[in-house]
Amino acid sequence: MRKILIFTSLLPLLAAPTVAQEPAVSTAPASTVSYEEVLTNAYAADEPGAVALVARGEEVQYRGASGMASLELGVPLQPDMVFELGSITKQFTAAAILMLAKEGELSLDDPLARFLPDYPNGDSITVEHLLTHTSGVVNYTDIPGYIDEARSDIGVEELIDVFRDQPLEFEPGERFAYSNSGYVLLGAIIEKASGKDYARFIEERIFQPLGMENS
Repeated sequence: MRKILIFTSLLPLLAAPTVAQEPAVSTAPASTVSYEEVLTNAYAADEPGAVALVARGEEVQYRGASGMASLELGVPLQPDMVFELGSITKQFTAAAILMLAKEGELSLDDPLARFLPDYPNGDSITVEHLLTHTSGVVNYTDIPGYIDEARSDIGVEELIDVFRDQPLEFEPGERFAYSNSGYVLLGAIIEKASGKDYARFIEERIFQPLGMENS
């Protein structure tokens, strides 16, 4: 199978007040105070915050949080809160596509139209184009006005409707342009090819086998 280079990036992370399994932390080493100072100096207590973990081998040297999980609700950030993954999700999406390709459920050369027959230009956009951000599909987060609805809870089909009728930015395969939309389409392809919803597929095929109990 050909090698595909997958590009991912981090979107801003939002903490959710969900408790995750807490790793064992060593007794405080001499450097703990400096770790704490670095974190609190970078993230003020009344501003959006961060969680930090410093480990040496299997031993956790420092684990702490500074700042707010929710400015709106006034919730301070805690080390055991779970973060939304943002675009880190893309690596799981790409892995799932390659798993399905290996199993013969799809090919990287398959046109998008095989899975979404009514999608505009679906005959010229391939799975590989979507994986490598070379499809020309407009990035929906760049569509004017989209950010105003960014916190709305909508399904995959509704999200696809946000950008499906936008003209291609360039011919598929012509060049690279980062596109969140491409990975939304890949999520839809995973559901079509596997017969399972995206969350269930990722849970059963990736998280559970790897013991990722808090993902």
